[in-house]
Amino acid sequence: MKTIRFICFGWSAFCLALLSAQEKEMASFQPYFSYLAEGWSIVDGGYKTGERYLGLTIVGFDWSPGAMGRGKLHMEAQSMHGRSPTNYAGDFNTISNSDFNSGTRLFQIWYGIEADWGEWKIGQLALDDDFMTSDYADLFINAGFGPMPTQSANVAAPIWPIGGLGAHASVGISQTSSLQFGLYDGDAGNFASNDDGLNNSLDPRVGYMLVIEYARSTDALGGQTVWKLGGYHHTGKEFLHQQNGAKKRGLSSLYTVIDHNFSKTFGLWVRFGASQNEEISTVSSHVDGGMVFSGPFPSRPDDHIGIGLLRTKFSDDYLNGTPNVSDHESVMELTYHAPLYENFHIQPDIQWIFNSHESKDDVFVLGLRFGIEY
Repeated sequence: MKTIRFICFGWSAFCLALLSAQEKEMASFQPYFSYLAEGWSIVDGGYKTGERYLGLTIVGFDWSPGAMGRGKLHMEAQSMHGRSPTNYAGDFNTISNSDFNSGTRLFQIWYGIEADWGEWKIGQLALDDDFMTSDYADLFINAGFGPMPTQSANVAAPIWPIGGLGAHASVGISQTSSLQFGLYDGDAGNFASNDDGLNNSLDPRVGYMLVIEYARSTDALGGQTVWKLGGYHHTGKEFLHQQNGAKKRGLSSLYTVIDHNFSKTFGLWVRFGASQNEEISTVSSHVDGGMVFSGPFPSRPDDHIGIGLLRTKFSDDYLNGTPNVSDHESVMELTYHAPLYENFHIQPDIQWIFNSHESKDDVFVLGLRFGIEY
């Protein structure tokens, strides 16, 4: 752990020094650095009202030396610190998408190639970089707008912030459609078993994660719509029945994503996912959606304001074996992303959590995120 921490912060200093000495766009070696600082206040509801803070450091690089042809080597390490606001709110989806156990870990390291037919990469990956994504949902801070809980809560395949061994390929079928595939380690571990991000292996006993997604863009309603239809199958042999504890093999889920931009300044999205094996799932279904406005003020063309809604439904079998929790959790989030300088932004955020899963209460949350990127 100390070695990873030393590399992470040493790399931060190196990135800043190197970026000041060269044009990033022209370099085959492109380091990057970012830091997010967040303050949260649980204003009403939950287990306890009060303030919490979070911090996330990200360092990494993309390297494309001439000897690799069109190949690229990517590496990223992250360091988290702070106190989780979710511990006060008692929610399931997690108030912040930068909330995780404090520590420093290697997140991703992979090699990939872009070709005329598409692209591929192999190494230590995170599947939520490529699957279930929405350009508009990425604006929001609540983690329920990230990887769908029908995946993140039901299986332990690699997603942020713990990567795992895997391979990914994307194929362009036409100018308006594509197909992507991913095969990943079925269990990337957790903070206790993989605290530094280095404890990764392909173990057939925990199974593998196969993901496939088809995407197509069409012109509609005066703008453009991107449709995605995907699903996953986890081959794990030891999923436990939520009520009787019997071991089951395999868990599958289907999902769809729709992004539509009416104009350059206004768009909306909706995502829906459903488990096909409720008896061994924690989450049976999830839906989220909302709208995003760009440049809401003439003097602020690069600002974004958005409102998002989500609803996570828990499986009946899970609820029958888990007393004193809510049967669903809903969130409404209002957020405003404002770049103040080229490398600095702020993002005030308001969340209403309805029927919070563990506290079984409605929770009102105020937050403010600061971000620095180089």
